[in-house]
Amino acid sequence: MEEELIQTAINRAYSSLARSIQELLAASETRLAKTPHGWYIGIFTPSSEVYRKLVDQVQPLTESLTRVMGTFRLGVCTSNDPLPPGGSTTGTIANRFLIDMTWYYQVNSDSHPFWCEVTPEDLLKPLS
Repeated sequence: MEEELIQTAINRAYSSLARSIQELLAASETRLAKTPHGWYIGIFTPSSEVYRKLVDQVQPLTESLTRVMGTFRLGVCTSNDPLPPGGSTTGTIANRFLIDMTWYYQVNSDSHPFWCEVTPEDLLKPLS
């Protein structure tokens, strides 16, 4: 039941985005995972071209999700290069942006060129 409510919230967030972003999301698959700190939203794109276009729009996507959800982390990758194990501890910060009172950090991985994660500041782990 809870997962259905979260999926409804994600669909609502997606519907408020620009048509071009909606088309990129429609070509991709969204998967959910429950974590101890909230929800992990994984977007698996069919190609590196779709990935690049979607990552260019990651800030408005995060803003839209923030309006309808609580704490979440967002991962974007190509279907053939899934999320690296360990998540944000394997990458470098590529971007950051403020939404309401929360700083979000975009983390990229040199080992996985078509992967990024958007993580709220309180869930960002230091490199070990």
